Amino acid sequence: MSRYNTHITPTLHDNPPSLGTSTTTKVALIGDSTFDNEFWVGTNHKQSVPGQLEALGYNVTNLAIDGFTTDRVLNGGPGCAHRADNANNPYAQKSPLSDLKGKKFTHVVLSVGGNDIREKLHSPNEFAKIGVKIQRNYLEILDQIKRIDQNIRPIIMLQYCLDITNDHYGVYKAMQQLNPHAKPDLVLHDFMKEVYKPILLEAQKRKIPVIDMANTFNYRDTSLYISQIEPSKKGGNVIVRMIDHVILRHNFNGDSMCYQGNSNAPSLNITSKCLDPLAWQVIPVSK
Repeated sequence: MSRYNTHITPTLHDNPPSLGTSTTTKVALIGDSTFDNEFWVGTNHKQSVPGQLEALGYNVTNLAIDGFTTDRVLNGGPGCAHRADNANNPYAQKSPLSDLKGKKFTHVVLSVGGNDIREKLHSPNEFAKIGVKIQRNYLEILDQIKRIDQNIRPIIMLQYCLDITNDHYGVYKAMQQLNPHAKPDLVLHDFMKEVYKPILLEAQKRKIPVIDMANTFNYRDTSLYISQIEPSKKGGNVIVRMIDHVILRHNFNGDSMCYQGNSNAPSLNITSKCLDPLAWQVIPVSK
């Protein structure tokens, strides 16, 4: 079974957006270091996800916080000590959803959930319970975004599969403990399928576009990552181009669509199809 379907839409790599269009687009990023990766790319803002998105001409506000879980996105929590904007108060409380209020963002991109699991890697037997918590919090986050601003256009970005060539955090070791009789990447894939099912059903109901990073990143390509779980400059560029594609090409008045790229391809070969929550799964990669 192929990871990539054959219905390929034009990519923005080959047809760059007009800066005059994107500068009027105010994008809020909410979640974890999937977006807030500046520290991990050598504190080089231009190489971070927000910096690369700004380079396309977008007005970007990074409300994502390295280390944040779904609980902290929903209820707020202490910021990340190594963020430059926390220099004078490294553990100041951050409340991403509160920071959306009154800002008139056109789009909000949400990617969170990985840290909920990371914090429990020592207790794989608790993963099922954590998965239910992620589902509950995620749906409440979507509700709050809608209550804060009826006009904002949410985009869900699924978390990518983690670097399997460098199990720095022991993610795949934990998956192996969860099911010793299966390959650890397949255990992770099954877990993601179950966790995302109600979230994708809600996205379909609300007509929210979904960026399928789980099937876009090649989790055997270590150059996409730093320390197994963080996006490198290259990985961040893939994320940015996927966001760019959805903002400029998705019909936000139409049905929910699932967008998937191929990180092995220079142009990403971005594809789109109607979101099918019950059929969604992570397709394994062999190389």
